[in-house]
Amino acid sequence: MTKGAAAGITAGFLSAFFALTINTKLAKYSKKGAVTFGAPVVEEILKTAVAVILGGNIVLSHLGFGAVEALCDAVKKGNAKAMLAGLTAILSHTILGLVTVWTSGVLKNLPAGIFVSCILHISWNRWVSCQGK
Repeated sequence: MTKGAAAGITAGFLSAFFALTINTKLAKYSKKGAVTFGAPVVEEILKTAVAVILGGNIVLSHLGFGAVEALCDAVKKGNAKAMLAGLTAILSHTILGLVTVWTSGVLKNLPAGIFVSCILHISWNRWVSCQGK
C-alpha cells in the first residue's frame, strides 16, 4: 500500500471521529438542521482537509469515512436495513470523494470541489430524510 493510500484511509478514519464529535454538538442545537445541513458541510470539509494535511488520497479518505459510518450503523442496529444503510454510506461517500476530486481537477480549485460535494451531500441527506415520511 502506498503512503498516499494509507494516509487517505487514515484520514477517513480520523475525519469520521472528528465529525462524530462536531456533529453531536451541532445536533444539540437542531437535530434536523445538523443532519440535513451541518453534518454534510462538516464531513465534506473534514474528509478532504484531513487527507490533504496527511498527504493522502482524497477518494480513499471518503471511502474510509464511509466504512466507519457503515460499521457504526451495523454495530448500532445490526439488522439487514442497517447493513444496506452501511453499504450505501460506503458508496455515497466514495462517490462524493470522486466528485470532489473531479470537480477540483476540472476547475483547478479544491474549495470548489468541496462546495459541490457539500451541495450533493446536503441534497442526498434531504432526500433520504424525506423517504421515511
